[in-house]
Amino acid sequence: MIPNLNLDDRTYKDILNEALRLIPHYCPEWTNHNPSDPGMTLVELFAWMTEMTIYRLNKVPEKTYLALIDLLGLSLIPPQPSRALVTFFPVESCPEAFQVKGGFQVSAGKGAGDGSIIFETVKDLTISPARLASCYAVTRDKVSCRDLGIRPFPLFGGSEEIERYLLVEAPQAEFLQGNNALSITFHSLNPVRSAGDEVVNFLNWEYWDGSRWIPVEAVGASGNERKQENRVFLEGPLDIQRSDQEGRESYWLRAVLARMPDDPGCLEVTGVSLNLHFLGEGVNPDCCLSNTGNMVFEALDLNADFTPFAGVPKHNDIFYVACDEILEKTSARISVRFFLSDTVEPPAANPSLVLKYEYWNGMDWVKIDDTTTQEDRHNQGQFRFTDKTRALTRSGIVSFDRPDDMAAVEVSGTECLWLRIRLVAGDFGKGGRHVQAEDGSWTWLFDDPVRSPVFTRIRFSYQAPPQVPDTVQVVDNYSRRSLSFATGDATTGVMLFSTRSEAQPMTYFGFDDSFPAGRYSLYFRLEERHKIRPAGHNVPDLLDRPVSRNRGIGLVWQYWNGSAWQKLSVNDYTDSFHQSGFLEFSVPQDIARKDEFGHSWYWLRLVFQSGSFEAMPVVEQVLTNSVYALNQRTYPSETIGSSSGSPDQVFEILRKPILSGFEVYVNESTVPPAGEIDLIRSEEGDDAIREGGGTTSGQVWIRYHEVDNFYASTPKSRHYIVDYRNNRIHFGDGHRGMIPPRGKHNIRAERLCVGGGVRGNVGGHTIRTLRESVPFLAGCNNNFPAEGGSDLESLESLKKRASGLFKSLNRAVTAEDYEWLAREASASVARAKCLPRCGPRGEVLLVIVPEADPGDEDYLEPPVPTAELRRRVKEFLEPRKLVGTGLRVDSPVYRMFGVVMKVAYRRDVVEFQVARKAIETALRKAFHPLCGGADKTGWPFGVAIQKDDIARVLESVDGVHHLEELSLSDLDSGVAVERFLPADGELPFLQNVRIEDRKVQF
Repeated sequence: MIPNLNLDDRTYKDILNEALRLIPHYCPEWTNHNPSDPGMTLVELFAWMTEMTIYRLNKVPEKTYLALIDLLGLSLIPPQPSRALVTFFPVESCPEAFQVKGGFQVSAGKGAGDGSIIFETVKDLTISPARLASCYAVTRDKVSCRDLGIRPFPLFGGSEEIERYLLVEAPQAEFLQGNNALSITFHSLNPVRSAGDEVVNFLNWEYWDGSRWIPVEAVGASGNERKQENRVFLEGPLDIQRSDQEGRESYWLRAVLARMPDDPGCLEVTGVSLNLHFLGEGVNPDCCLSNTGNMVFEALDLNADFTPFAGVPKHNDIFYVACDEILEKTSARISVRFFLSDTVEPPAANPSLVLKYEYWNGMDWVKIDDTTTQEDRHNQGQFRFTDKTRALTRSGIVSFDRPDDMAAVEVSGTECLWLRIRLVAGDFGKGGRHVQAEDGSWTWLFDDPVRSPVFTRIRFSYQAPPQVPDTVQVVDNYSRRSLSFATGDATTGVMLFSTRSEAQPMTYFGFDDSFPAGRYSLYFRLEERHKIRPAGHNVPDLLDRPVSRNRGIGLVWQYWNGSAWQKLSVNDYTDSFHQSGFLEFSVPQDIARKDEFGHSWYWLRLVFQSGSFEAMPVVEQVLTNSVYALNQRTYPSETIGSSSGSPDQVFEILRKPILSGFEVYVNESTVPPAGEIDLIRSEEGDDAIREGGGTTSGQVWIRYHEVDNFYASTPKSRHYIVDYRNNRIHFGDGHRGMIPPRGKHNIRAERLCVGGGVRGNVGGHTIRTLRESVPFLAGCNNNFPAEGGSDLESLESLKKRASGLFKSLNRAVTAEDYEWLAREASASVARAKCLPRCGPRGEVLLVIVPEADPGDEDYLEPPVPTAELRRRVKEFLEPRKLVGTGLRVDSPVYRMFGVVMKVAYRRDVVEFQVARKAIETALRKAFHPLCGGADKTGWPFGVAIQKDDIARVLESVDGVHHLEELSLSDLDSGVAVERFLPADGELPFLQNVRIEDRKVQF
């Protein structure tokens, strides 16, 4: 049995109370509201008569009710075809773009049998081999690379700093393996007035350990070197290894830009210099040889004390020492540190001893300088020779400028850069002496024997003037370039890093191939949570018209023409990214490749110039080569029947089930009179009359107009009614609706579509069968489920729909109307509250609460509507409210409160931290504006929070034994309260939760 539907469910008491409530507003002079007052008698009579009218209205017979619905122009909604987004795939290595015509058929299911569900594309589609390869969002100097097709991403909002770093080739860094330091100095073009002007303060240094980059702390001073502007030191020992950068294998240092300076001018430098500082003893020799004559060489063991001259040193004994990694440094000052053994008496300082230091120049051994035991030598000769060992008779340093022509030579089978020390006169010690006795005789006393020096170790080091790196590579804005400072021009600066020029948020879309000529489209699939739901639309718009709404959001598409970014004119079917849809544009002829983010691609970019979104659009996928397809089959022309000229003719369409949108033509043989032509064209357009159609002359095909009923039809109205339930077409009786003229096969339907229904709502990835063969077309797929398919509406649904229309009429009058329509304005509105008080100008105050942010899983932030959401709701309500009524849409006022409690847990609770987290989450959910309250739809406006409410929440938390202490605090006023009472129209929000816990012992 079909239940009765009350068009108005108000009772006598409801109407009487409403009338009494309105008396002070409309007649404030009437103050006597007692039942004995004559005016009250009239009010009660009015309420009683109104209740009787409502009672009789609710008792209208069903047939009369349906007739009333028919008179109002309501009819059953016809079947609707489901719509699917179908993506086509060209074959690999497709040579060029090609076209798939509109009406191309694909199907879900196997083969072409009755079990397959057929879909037709709604328009022509150009399929291109161009692939959307990457997407980058840029916000000022932050960039985010979007994972296309992997996970959803916000349309705008770069979140990561652009990776910027320097790669400095530093062969000197090899010595950082020991206890040494390397200074790096940047020479700024601009004056350095503060620490913010020094580029070194914005760089983090790293070295390569063979597998990864390791951070190393840079210091401002090292050893005896004091701090200087724009200079830092890297101190060893470090496990630095060689690495290959762009084909150059060397020791490399990496300087990562930590953040962009406030003044980018400090990044402009004229040069970079490196200088090595030996902080320890130095580098071990590669090899040491002792030559005692006759070309007999003895390799010395450097791991124990050793003597450079074997036995008793004599003329032309030679000591060879090699250290290639030091001696190969050109334009360097070489230092050799000799350490004499403390356990052996040093050799005597023989005045006749002369040692000669020599090097090989490629042809002969060339003297550097001589040294003796008489005194220290300082900066002597061509090579500024210095000897503080006094001919190796004490520990000290020997230093000299490295000869430019120093060359390697083979000595005892070893080819190295050798430094040799040759004994050319005297010896180490005086040996013996003759002594005269008392009796006058002479004897030989050997009291000062000759002793060769004994060394514990020898260390090499060098000093060189600051050197310009051979190569400095800059990785900046996803590109790599090389800098050269070889010219030494101190007047011309080079920017180490560049800042991006985008002032507004932008999103870049990169394509790896050129676009085909003509029209091109991209499909943006958005998360439906952010979709703005159109109100009052019972049937989806399958025609996919461009959306034109005053959003107040400035979005501009641009393309690169080879020299500058140019505006791209588009048709936006996404409603400024408030709903999923297509973006269509004509491909510019001058679009060109551009290097961006390390890729040379064809780029389109979306610029967010002004305005704000209700909620930031979240893109699930961006698809190319896609088009909508409807679950239908289209027949261009179908003969329906022949008119007999009788009234109330009915013709059945054999193909079923029929869908709306087809056209009915009738051949009337003659052209209608002028007055009727105007009526026809006003209803169906200028192309409603076709003369000469068909194979014979004298045919005049006229397109008739579909109506829901014939109540408004005249004898000259060329109207018809479609019975979608029985697949029939009804014509008029001559009084209401014209009778089609008699003729054979003179009634036909064009663009007849059959199909539709809920059967077409197939799942995703099911439409994969091509029903036609097209060259270079490999296949198709629907990434998302088909939606929108529906069967013919039932009578019950029609009656319920009509009842709601009678009751609301889509007008905002009462507070309940405002709240209901506010939720209808946008799916982003979770709650709405029309405040009982008016604004300062008498306007209606409407407070809206948006849907929760999906990232706020801990309920830590109160939901606040954006300016765009408030504007959208107000724009929706403006034409629906009473004329002259002001309206203000506001954000809710939140009153912050805190909770401090002492909780006792059960004995089986082990993880206190987990229990505290569960308590806090339960409390935040219980009093949250969206999920709190008894019905879990949000804590009510203006309702107080008692301590009992908090205790009741704790009872539902697993592990809590009992509550020992509890205190509430009003954080806005900063005082403790027994109960927290927000004002009418305000919402409480739990900001602070502090829990002291213990475990019960029983």
